[in-house]
Amino acid sequence: MSESRKVIGFNTLVMMTITCVFGFRNVINQYAELGPASISLWLIGTVVYFLPMVLMMGEMASANAGKKSGIYSWIESTLGSKWAFYGSWTYFFANMFYFTVLTSTLVVYFSWGVTGRNFFGQDSALALAITCIGVFWLVTFSVTKGVGFLSKLAQVAGAASMGLSLLFIIAAIISVFVMDNAPAQAITVADTLPSFSDWNTLVMIGWLLFAFAGGESIGVYIGDTKGGSKTFVKAITVAALLIGVLYCLGGYAVSLVVEQNSLDLTNGIFTLFLLLGEQLGLGHWVVNIVGVTLAIASLGGLAVWVNSSIQVMFSELPEGILPEKLTERDENDIPANALWIQAAVVSVLFIVPALGIDSVETLMKTIISMSALNLLVPTIFLILGYMGLRIGKSDMPREFKMVRSDKLALLISSFLLTVFLLAAVVTSIPAPELVADWLNGKDLGDNAHPMFTLLINIGGLVFYLGMAKLLWSRYESRQAQAGFEPAMA
Repeated sequence: MSESRKVIGFNTLVMMTITCVFGFRNVINQYAELGPASISLWLIGTVVYFLPMVLMMGEMASANAGKKSGIYSWIESTLGSKWAFYGSWTYFFANMFYFTVLTSTLVVYFSWGVTGRNFFGQDSALALAITCIGVFWLVTFSVTKGVGFLSKLAQVAGAASMGLSLLFIIAAIISVFVMDNAPAQAITVADTLPSFSDWNTLVMIGWLLFAFAGGESIGVYIGDTKGGSKTFVKAITVAALLIGVLYCLGGYAVSLVVEQNSLDLTNGIFTLFLLLGEQLGLGHWVVNIVGVTLAIASLGGLAVWVNSSIQVMFSELPEGILPEKLTERDENDIPANALWIQAAVVSVLFIVPALGIDSVETLMKTIISMSALNLLVPTIFLILGYMGLRIGKSDMPREFKMVRSDKLALLISSFLLTVFLLAAVVTSIPAPELVADWLNGKDLGDNAHPMFTLLINIGGLVFYLGMAKLLWSRYESRQAQAGFEPAMA
């Protein structure tokens, strides 16, 4: 890349990384499940996972300079086109699972923004799912007409959303330490230490890895950074540490305002702002402003992501892997057929969990866990691709390496691979105590039936991995008939 294209400075790259990764809702979700123990878990995740993972992706991007620097090209350069397709396909489907989280939060945000409350009752899971399906189809329709306006709106609202997160942290600290309001709960250092023998903590590791999603995409900017790889490494290291601090401060700020048992996954952020508004003498209107801001940010972000997920998938895959009808583009150069099929799949991902769950809170927990589980899969392929770079392609020219030693690089990546595999297993199966309650005939309360949870988690994986195998087998057969041999490692 020419020097004239290196336009991203140190400060810009730091802010891009923070904006891409940090999400205050993640703080609330973790705190609602783990309480003060989530504080140190954020720091552990930042240092042990986020920083090395981003540096690994930076090295893969550097080794593929001049390419489109997506998941397909990275894995294809080390493991071959077959595994690159599997990686891209699983990432594509992981995005669709994430759309269920983003759409459901958008609907809840809109409800709070307009009415100042969540108009979905606690036992209205099916109603929420149907509403989300309708919203997603409307967003898909808007994407087929172009996303320019929504993307610009999302940039403004996204910055405001980030500002709200920082404002809450600052205001919570001022409320307690300047205005002398009593903290919601007193916590000790021991309270902040997670217990890894607890099943819920292990599940939350999967949620934590999910919360850091997007960090790996920063690696593609290594070629656009002023100062090259040295500046990139410094910026990404600083950003990772700042993200860790923000997540820890966020968790601490939450503890100052509300007790863990007062938070839930559906309305937690509004509970926080309501309580903080009361402490600072502000009115109920605060939640309307927060709801509108977050709803606009989520709407624009969803529209852009719905479009980019399809576009990236089609731009990377070799012609012939996907059915021709799926890849057709309309007069506006938009793959409308693919967008509508994507909407249909997302609808299924909404309706299936909702048919077996009555509680809105349980539905939210289920779709977050589904999204976390399925996002782990493409990252596993990425880690395997990086290991392939260090084992069989160590002579590939690149400006940047995470570490010089191949053995140390393989040790780090092997550790991360083990963490992801364990997180995938734990996230996919129901809690042992819930299974025990079911076997003993005890009331499961609002919890989803453990066998239902197992079925939708494993069933989803089997479905889209099976589709990947069928599509690749079809592609191989066609290539063989045409006299070509698909590139494989």
